Amino acid sequence: KSNFIFVMKKLLKNSSLLRCYAITFTLLFSFVALYDAIGRVFQGSREELFILRAVGLVGAGLSLFTGRLIERIGIYATMKIGLILGIISIINMAVFSSTSALMVFSILFVASISLLVPTVITLIGMIAGADRAKALSLYSFILLSGASLAPPVVIVLQYDYILQLLLAFFLMNMVLGHFLTKG
Repeated sequence: KSNFIFVMKKLLKNSSLLRCYAITFTLLFSFVALYDAIGRVFQGSREELFILRAVGLVGAGLSLFTGRLIERIGIYATMKIGLILGIISIINMAVFSSTSALMVFSILFVASISLLVPTVITLIGMIAGADRAKALSLYSFILLSGASLAPPVVIVLQYDYILQLLLAFFLMNMVLGHFLTKG
């Protein structure tokens, strides 16, 4: 028990891991918040909303190629691509609100999250070294905490403010990613 506490303290003192965990929190938070927000403001039928959400899952296929991308261009470049995809999709969702535009940009958004999740897992494993298993347990807790906190936040914010919050998260993550490359 005391070894577990010692390792957790050690992990939480590592500034690079803390940056990764900050990014981690925003990933499923953003995914859940976006789709919850779209569900609240969408003017089309239930079938159209279902199709919109289902089409977004096409972007999840990118996660299958994340390992290759990391090998080819590096982990930090892969993270940067994921963050840029997220930023582009969020900005475009704020500008274009047609169902077809939301479909296209939700594919990009899901691709972003699908690229970032395995990239951050890999990065945490690299940074944590021998403490990888405990670091990834903490990662899972933080990831799911973000997903759990998204719905109550979405309830109190309007759609435009949710997009602004998600954009702020992704911009913050760019800064955190930049400092990860320096540390």
